[in-house]
Amino acid sequence: MLVVIFVTIISLASYFFPKFIHKYNYVIYAVAAVIAIISGLDYSNIVTLGYLPLSFMVVVMYTGVLDKGKIRKHLAMVRAENAIIGIILLSPHAIGYIEYYLEYASLINSPVPLIGIASAIIAVPLFITSFPIIRKKFSYKEWKQIHLLAYLFYVLVFIHLLVINNSRTSIYLIIFGVYITLKSIELYKRYKKPSKI
Repeated sequence: MLVVIFVTIISLASYFFPKFIHKYNYVIYAVAAVIAIISGLDYSNIVTLGYLPLSFMVVVMYTGVLDKGKIRKHLAMVRAENAIIGIILLSPHAIGYIEYYLEYASLINSPVPLIGIASAIIAVPLFITSFPIIRKKFSYKEWKQIHLLAYLFYVLVFIHLLVINNSRTSIYLIIFGVYITLKSIELYKRYKKPSKI
């Protein structure tokens, strides 16, 4: 339920204040980094448990499959910012659980940390190339190819959440199920061949 609430708040903020977010993005990144550092001191909060970073990721995901219109236009204006903020907030979650498994458990005894680590590694190039100053160093085609990794990231996060198998699994199934459906519809519309008369 927390994820749904956060997704709603992030979506509303992105829709109503895209210019503000875009203008002060580096200030917001700095605030997110401070929150990430402070949150990393405690293993049990909305950041280290992954609720907040996941919510940013969901907004980024859905922005790409919404029908073209005012909502998508506003959310797309800050899609890169939301992705960067999400990955910044994801860092204490990833680091905290890696430390936990290294100290109290084994990374190879469960697929949960391995899938989580794999998704965190994939997030690194996505994070770096989301900054305009880095993005400009690539051609659009090269940048697009790198960001195809986002789909692998989504899949790994989905599997990661399913393997955890907690009381929120049904919510995750709905979130990712709807996304997969919308993405499939988008791809069908994009690549379907016109019928011959």
